[in-house]
Amino acid sequence: MLAGFVVVMAAAYATVGLFKHWHFDSSRDLGIFEQALWHLSRFEEPGSTIRGVQNLLADHFHPIVSLLVVPYWIVPAAETLLVMQAVLIAASIVPVYAFMRRRFERPLAFGMVVAYAFFWGLQKTINFDFHEAAFAPLLIAGAVLALDTRRWAWLWITCILLVCTKEDLIPLVAALGAYVYLQGDLRHGLGLMAFGVVAFFVVMKMVIPAFGDGWSYGGAYQAVWDRPWAALAVMVTPSQKLVTIVYWLAPFCFLSLRSPLAWLMVPIAAERLLSSVSSHYGWIGHYTAPLAPLLAMSAGDGLSRLMRGRARNAAWRRFPAIAVGLCVILAILIPGHQPILRLFNAGHYRISVGRGPSARALAAIPPDASVVAQVALLAHLSQRATIYGLEPEAPDADYLIASMVLSPWPMPGPAELAGEIERRRARGYVTVFEEAGWLVLKGPNAPR
Repeated sequence: MLAGFVVVMAAAYATVGLFKHWHFDSSRDLGIFEQALWHLSRFEEPGSTIRGVQNLLADHFHPIVSLLVVPYWIVPAAETLLVMQAVLIAASIVPVYAFMRRRFERPLAFGMVVAYAFFWGLQKTINFDFHEAAFAPLLIAGAVLALDTRRWAWLWITCILLVCTKEDLIPLVAALGAYVYLQGDLRHGLGLMAFGVVAFFVVMKMVIPAFGDGWSYGGAYQAVWDRPWAALAVMVTPSQKLVTIVYWLAPFCFLSLRSPLAWLMVPIAAERLLSSVSSHYGWIGHYTAPLAPLLAMSAGDGLSRLMRGRARNAAWRRFPAIAVGLCVILAILIPGHQPILRLFNAGHYRISVGRGPSARALAAIPPDASVVAQVALLAHLSQRATIYGLEPEAPDADYLIASMVLSPWPMPGPAELAGEIERRRARGYVTVFEEAGWLVLKGPNAPR
């Protein structure tokens, strides 16, 4: 049953991501990662002109993404990243289930992983392009399971991989060490804490600066740097942050707060809540993916602890089944408009890519030409050395492609998009394709 559920969820996650991409609804990040992997697959430095870095490690420390170059060799397409993301997130169900089975009978354990699989933090991740966060749920769930079973070798392996996943997950490694230390294992606890602290310093002060100008996201925490004594106030303002906290805990009936494992959420949650960037503390994007296994596993542990000494009480005997059932219902409903619900809409399966004017417009651009394009088109053209988002500051390129039927972003609106196209025409760009709102211009310096 578990294997079948994992396969079904992997297919559902992949279907959401793939059709979103095929609807020309991808954003910049999918193009960034595919361009970097395209370079890697050619044994070149993983740079991205979309992001404006010669090496993607100058942006974030996520060398684990390079593992995906193997499936990318087999199927070199942006879709490969979306499918692998779906598989990685679905695979995290397995360690979560193993953790639950140490506390509950099979039906209750399975119910908890159903709630986990439908948790909005995972659904929003598969709905928002591809990110290194795809690796986080599997590794974090594996780390908590290794900690729970006291398999120290596996715990160290998962922690090393977490360090390679993203720099903001390194504090979690130190937190895992602190938890192990407080549980009584001084050697492994102190070792993991030291490893986490040293790794964080090396990555932030040496590795990332070695590939670029250094970590560029500190401005999101300027309010805390300026007034560190007001950190607690920053974590609850604006009020959207309080709503996010409720959205984290409510799908699991706040049972996470009953478990000491909830302390492991502190470094991840604090980073999100101390930020002034709304996407960090909101309920869109991929930023809640690392919290998902911690929320589910601490909820399972919390429910187990709550039932200790009460199992023989007739009044409490049905409580675990009720609680688990409620978790499943709340995980499906909160915060509403869940991406997986699109699978029940026939319109979701209408493919736009590869048909009609869009296919002819994309085919008009040579594979080795440089391009400037709307964000919605970047991930469909990112297998090339040079591609930029279509905005006034973007350099000239061999070709420009635009569509009036898609989101004009990063231009504010259709009028601004049309104005930028006219400015490019004034600089010598000429029309080579125009049909049904799709437009391809050839730059004045493009090769014949």
